[in-house]
Amino acid sequence: MERAWRAGGGISSDCGDRTRDATEACDDGNQADGDGCAADCMMIEAGYRCPTVGVLCVAIVCGDSRIDLPETCDDGNGTPFDGCDATCRNEPDCEGGVCQAVCGDGVILPGTSEACDDGNTNDGDGCSSSCQEEEGFECVLSPVDLGDELSIPVIYRDFRSNDTADPSPTTFSLDFNNPDDSNGSIAFRITTDQLDADGKPELSGDNPYVYGSNEGPPHSAASFAQWYRTSPALDPTGNLEVVGELVLPNIGANVYEFDSLDFPPGFFPLDDPALAPFGWPAEPMYGETLFIPSGGSDFRNFGFTTEVHYFFVYQGDEVLTFSGDDDLWVFVDGFLCLDVGGLHPRVTDVMSFADPADAGSATQEAVVNACKARLEEDRAAAPPGQPLVYEVAIFHAERHTGASNFRLTLDGFVTEISTCDYTCGDGIVTRFEFCDDGPGQNTGVYGQCLPDCSGLGPYCGDGNVDAGFEECDDGDNLGGSGGCNPDCTSGPTCGDGIRQPELGEGCDAGPDNGVPGSGCSATCEVVVE
Repeated sequence: MERAWRAGGGISSDCGDRTRDATEACDDGNQADGDGCAADCMMIEAGYRCPTVGVLCVAIVCGDSRIDLPETCDDGNGTPFDGCDATCRNEPDCEGGVCQAVCGDGVILPGTSEACDDGNTNDGDGCSSSCQEEEGFECVLSPVDLGDELSIPVIYRDFRSNDTADPSPTTFSLDFNNPDDSNGSIAFRITTDQLDADGKPELSGDNPYVYGSNEGPPHSAASFAQWYRTSPALDPTGNLEVVGELVLPNIGANVYEFDSLDFPPGFFPLDDPALAPFGWPAEPMYGETLFIPSGGSDFRNFGFTTEVHYFFVYQGDEVLTFSGDDDLWVFVDGFLCLDVGGLHPRVTDVMSFADPADAGSATQEAVVNACKARLEEDRAAAPPGQPLVYEVAIFHAERHTGASNFRLTLDGFVTEISTCDYTCGDGIVTRFEFCDDGPGQNTGVYGQCLPDCSGLGPYCGDGNVDAGFEECDDGDNLGGSGGCNPDCTSGPTCGDGIRQPELGEGCDAGPDNGVPGSGCSATCEVVVE
């Protein structure tokens, strides 16, 4: 069924007529979903741009350095965590671990000037391109329904591990598969308590471990700095960046978990040659093999790091559980909240804001307690009811052969986004309303708007003669002789007793037309007697 929309009292063109009026976001000449322009012409569908009215929309290419709605950014790459994600959506600016609001990133941070943020920079949808609430709308923060699974962008960095056939440190990264290292236990204090100016972990000067020991600390601050920074792959000590997604299925009420045990033989995300040219059985980039055999003729990639970022609304009862090997550090708002560093077999530890005592050791409990204390200080200082949005940044490394395990469980990590709805009854006609007569006026009686602002009640022009209000209504109401006027009064006609020269009447004697002696014929022509 065709839909017509009214803005400011006028009826707009119908959706599908290849003409875009002020209330339409697009019009590609049809009323079909899935082709870029929604069936009601009210929205450009995700992944499309509609540059020419009346012509089918075209697919958007993220990464072409051109910003096309609904893209909010395009920095020419598909790398997340750099301010523009892999789908060309704005990300919060978290340089140095302290996040700043960016309009269109879907996140409202404490102290921001944003009144709303619906994840785009479109005007006319309730939240403006400057993230202010638009007239005629009301925006509220609503929890995001994550559904059956949570997909989080992830960056893997593939390192050239120590090749025992060529032990020269110029041909591999010193920190991956060092034959002098062996599995130990959790090594605390490898990193500082706060991310550096680039939002990356930094080697701690308080690090008590010796390179080549069981704990497997990094060789140096410089080598550690490469773990989570993409460096030239042609540099033998550099890495290859691989962007992917970490998919966490729902396993309970707001509980999501990825477990590598579901994918035997373990956590080897870069073994697939479709993801990384270094992966077996694809040919490696270098003359020497990149990987160490895990046994027999099987080759696995044991030399990589994992970086994940996620935003959540702090409630004080969130629980993050990690089980695996090797290093893993969790930072919230740029500060260390879980410390599972070092080369170690599969271990399990917990960052529980609900009960920090759930941590695996007294040392870990102290880390979690210090983290929660900072967040609670923020909450105490915030205005009542203000949501506190934080970034959780997870940094992991797989650095030794034998096994690779990774289980990440997020329990109670809630995200919210602005949802805006028009306010029917405020007298402001938005692009989603047919009409709005104002407070108490949308009664649906003659000439007034329906209570839901979706259309009018009986009105002049609907083709129905409404007794007591109209003399006529033919739907067109163009006036003229014998026609109906635009205000639904009868148009001039021969016999109404009013001479209308512009209609060709020479006379009009009313009911006496055609009566001998009246001087006027039945067709309003002068009769000479």
